[in-house]
Amino acid sequence: MKQFFRKALLLLTGYVVVLVVASFLFEGYVKNRIRDRMASSLDSKVTIGSCSLSLLRGKVVLKDVKVVHRIPGAMKIDLGEVEIDLKRFGWMVLDHDVETLAVRHSKVLVSGSSALLFRDRPHLGATKIRRGMSLRDVQLIFAPSVFLPRLGRIEVNIHKAQTRGVELVSGLSRIFALKSLHADSIFAGVNAGLNFSKETLRVSGGIWGAKGLSVSLPLNSYQKIKSEKDRAKKVGRILLKELGLAKAKSWLKDKVMDPVKNLFD
Repeated sequence: MKQFFRKALLLLTGYVVVLVVASFLFEGYVKNRIRDRMASSLDSKVTIGSCSLSLLRGKVVLKDVKVVHRIPGAMKIDLGEVEIDLKRFGWMVLDHDVETLAVRHSKVLVSGSSALLFRDRPHLGATKIRRGMSLRDVQLIFAPSVFLPRLGRIEVNIHKAQTRGVELVSGLSRIFALKSLHADSIFAGVNAGLNFSKETLRVSGGIWGAKGLSVSLPLNSYQKIKSEKDRAKKVGRILLKELGLAKAKSWLKDKVMDPVKNLFD
């Protein structure tokens, strides 16, 4: 029995050593595969500062990832750190599905000339993230032109966000899988806090005041709409109706109805 356990221990030790050595040898290969995949899916030039691979822990860590679209001024992405969790103990070689994906300390600038957020890439296949993805300290900037980023600029600073398990078909996929969000936004000089949880979006600050406004947004129920672009249009209409109409009613009450009422009191 002791001999059996001794052999088992030697085999296990040997397997771990093989995984450690293989991780070192295949780091460059994995880095290039990820770079090429990102470049193809985003029609962009992609550079990766460093890549760390651990087959034993099933983890890939990318740092200083830069993405520049082939069309000048369409999109720029700077990813400080991307952590990808896959199957442990070497099983990631057979099962390529991602367990979790975390993006930290990053900045994304997208211009009006880029339709990347709405483009499906069926020929590349969907990337499945089984247990969801998380964002921390991520800045999203939408501008009509990267060359004039202050003009018509919409800025969303995500402090923390979490999604459910999701298949990434396009840039919109993660939005419809959103589970929670804590962020603030700036548009036309107006600041607003954004909080999403339990399928409810709460907007506070700025023109919505300290009390804010809550909008029911059951993103998961929109999965029945096949096109992600159509889902985005539906969500946009709901937000425009609920947030815009509510503000219009508030403005009419404060600026028109109440002053008129005071004239007759």
